[in-house]
Amino acid sequence: MDKGEDVLTAAQRELLEETGYAGSPARIIGSAAPNPALQNNRVHFVLVENCAPKASVNFDHHEELETGIFPLAEVEKMIRRGEIFHSLSLNALQFLFLELDARPTR
Repeated sequence: MDKGEDVLTAAQRELLEETGYAGSPARIIGSAAPNPALQNNRVHFVLVENCAPKASVNFDHHEELETGIFPLAEVEKMIRRGEIFHSLSLNALQFLFLELDARPTR
């Protein structure tokens, strides 16, 4: 986050910079302390809906990212196969699954 920037603004900016996607609405669906024994920072998980490609990526120096779109059923399989293993990514996905479970069926 840039100094003085709120979580939702930072999340939407980073989404656009790192993936080229933008959307709305955006809302915080969870947060966590990555390593509270050693650090006092928090990570926030933001759900941005109705995303679509809007711009070219704009990486910071030394950033590398590949964007992929997967059905949630495939994401679950990727977790079970150990293809998604970063703890904060798993936290984000858990908050997403909880958010989706809380929604009324359509």
